[in-house]
Amino acid sequence: LPLPALIRDPLPNTGYGETDASVDLRGYLHIDPTQIVDARLSGAGYLSGDPLTIQRRVAMGGSDPLTGYDFRAINCDRRRKPDPATPALCDREMAFQAEYRRALPLDLSTRVGGYTVGLHRPELVIFGDAGTAWLAGDTAGRVPTGKLQVLREWKSDAGIGLRTTLGGIYIAKSLVDPVPLQFVVLLTRRF
Repeated sequence: LPLPALIRDPLPNTGYGETDASVDLRGYLHIDPTQIVDARLSGAGYLSGDPLTIQRRVAMGGSDPLTGYDFRAINCDRRRKPDPATPALCDREMAFQAEYRRALPLDLSTRVGGYTVGLHRPELVIFGDAGTAWLAGDTAGRVPTGKLQVLREWKSDAGIGLRTTLGGIYIAKSLVDPVPLQFVVLLTRRF
């Protein structure tokens, strides 16, 4: 698929090769049996070689890692508005997430047959996220290959949620942009 020159130069017909990578570092600090602090640093994208194919390009936004934004809200094709149905076309992305979890002394459960139904000791989750995605290179509008995007251009959000063993419900708000409050239901942990 040909992409505009704003996004990448044309791919070579022979000898194509690129290098990309991803990293996902996580830490979990148990303060006591009812309180936990979690942190995550993640990143992915272009390192060297020819331009990334459309399949290798990255996106940012949505329930992971920026809960306060719509899916693919950060769009590296500045000619169009963010659209979750089209690729974001970024070369690189990076995010930092942190959350505080506390088990609540709440039991709204009952036994039905051999199963427990309801909420048993759900966790209150207070969280904050920051992240960005960008095009890499030496031309105008790109971040030089050996550098990260400046922090003032990162997006950030904060929120609160309730987590159980089956998943969680979260409410998040962007701290940077005037986007609506996001309500998210996840069937897994945030990270």
